[in-house]
Amino acid sequence: MVEKTKKTLLVSFLCMILLCILVFVWLVSFMSRKSEATISDIGIIYMSEMNKQMQQKFEAIVGIRVSQIQGIIRRNAPEMYVYGQEMVEELQLSASVREFAYLGLYADDGSCETIYGEPVEMVDTKAFFQSINNEKKSKTNGTNTAGERLLLLGCSAQYPMEGGTKSIALVAGFPMSYLEQTLVLDGDGALMYSHIIHNDGSFVVRSGEAYRDNYFHRVKEMFQEYNGKTAEDYERELMEAIQQKKEYSELIMVDGTHRHLYCSSLPETEWYLVSVMPYGVLDDAI
Repeated sequence: MVEKTKKTLLVSFLCMILLCILVFVWLVSFMSRKSEATISDIGIIYMSEMNKQMQQKFEAIVGIRVSQIQGIIRRNAPEMYVYGQEMVEELQLSASVREFAYLGLYADDGSCETIYGEPVEMVDTKAFFQSINNEKKSKTNGTNTAGERLLLLGCSAQYPMEGGTKSIALVAGFPMSYLEQTLVLDGDGALMYSHIIHNDGSFVVRSGEAYRDNYFHRVKEMFQEYNGKTAEDYERELMEAIQQKKEYSELIMVDGTHRHLYCSSLPETEWYLVSVMPYGVLDDAI
């Protein structure tokens, strides 16, 4: 009888241990899922607000620079001039004082006359001039003959040009490095880093660690499979979100570490702000 009781107690004790182990394993799994969901929620809130702030800073920077171009036009009214050295020198002085790296006159046939700085090859010329014709803030990027990348802004203006034609726009440019530094896209000690890309994935501004020419290629080559999603799934979802001009937020795995990807459009452009936050800090806190 005693032996039977001992055996019963031992079996009960072992069953209790097994039950405790199962409960503990379930609890760890449950808390892990809850922690990941919490991190995701915190990340979305943080990155959404940070992206909004950067969007506002971007609009402010562009607004200030567009006002400077409009100031040049007001100070040097097109109707005041016939084409000549006096007009060119006045426009050059205005560009220099405002620290532009480039100033040019553009005609409706796409021809350009460089007034100040190195000649520039413009990206997406058609959309740029459509915006000017619709009296919107025209923004694009380009590269000058020295290989420097510029943010180009244009305002409607009918200046006389060499050869007797008239311009439809005065276009000014400043280095992309200025935009990157002002927006602090990858500042030291920052919790996240950001890129600005075209809707085809090509970079407008990239942070220091990105070396590929296209962000979609970066996604395909660097993102690891996570939560049942492959790099190709992330690439497809991001491309679809961009084409539909929707925000995109997703947990990803890169180099064995959790990160949060957040993408949103920049106002009045075909550009997108892509931000990535490594989860080391939040992982430790949770």
